[in-house]
Amino acid sequence: MLLNKKQAITGFTLIEMILVMIIIGILAGSLVQFVSLSFQIYRKVEQSTNLTYLADMILQQMVRNIRLATPHSIRIAHSNARIALEFYQDGHPVSYLCNINTREITYHTNYSPSPIQQTDLSGGHLLVNQVSACDFSIVSNTATQGVLVKLIITLSDIQQNTNITLFQQIAVRR
Repeated sequence: MLLNKKQAITGFTLIEMILVMIIIGILAGSLVQFVSLSFQIYRKVEQSTNLTYLADMILQQMVRNIRLATPHSIRIAHSNARIALEFYQDGHPVSYLCNINTREITYHTNYSPSPIQQTDLSGGHLLVNQVSACDFSIVSNTATQGVLVKLIITLSDIQQNTNITLFQQIAVRR
């Protein structure tokens, strides 16, 4: 059938189809980049939240045990890349050992009586293995006749390049 010049030709030309496909491809590429960036931000926030939770859990456990410590028994011991927070609780020695070389904080209790300054304890309950720094210190407060125990823990995820540092102070009466 022959078309009259007055009859309109309906449909798309090949060039129009190619232009639409190019525009849809550009929009899809932009959308993928936007979603990818959102997912990366979500993963970073999730990792940061997990590290914060771990550090906070450890610090809260340490605070609970320090509050139950026998008066005048809290000590800090340093040895190379290790630092230990040691005290007695109900007549038994308790120790939190932070080892930067192994990136661990371990909890030790009821080990055989030995000098409280010993920081080379075998075994122990692993609390976390993402430690990049930690610092424990004790400051005497003569006005209140007590001590202020300061705990600083930095956890890091090397793969995600995320660091979290938490700080806790505990006032302990003597």
